Amino acid sequence: MKAITNLARKSLRYKRKDISVHVCQNGRKFKYVELLNISQSGMLIRGQINLKNCVLSKISFNKKNVFEQKGTVVRKVKSVESLPAKKACFFFSKDKSVYEYGLAFEGDASAFKHFLLLSNMEMRLEFHGH
Repeated sequence: MKAITNLARKSLRYKRKDISVHVCQNGRKFKYVELLNISQSGMLIRGQINLKNCVLSKISFNKKNVFEQKGTVVRKVKSVESLPAKKACFFFSKDKSVYEYGLAFEGDASAFKHFLLLSNMEMRLEFHGH
């Protein structure tokens, strides 16, 4: 059995339906992307973005808790399935791209990291009835 410190992945990824993500590149308008999973060090999204540019992500837990985080595309993979468009979220419609992008966060994200962990703990406590 491998020690936990020897594993390749160092962060826990969460699949969250209560978080919306919008991305911006080159000073353009923010556009909605589908969040597939998120961790304290990055996220996996489905949408259309440029691989060569830095990405500014607006991560919204609710209207009061919105975090802007810079990131870099570290991975692009053709999606196994193309999802049909769903309802608009925050007045933006979903993108039907067939590519998934892995983004690694850059810089200090301590407030975001703390809130992600805290909100996940609160969701688990609510689920278990505490």
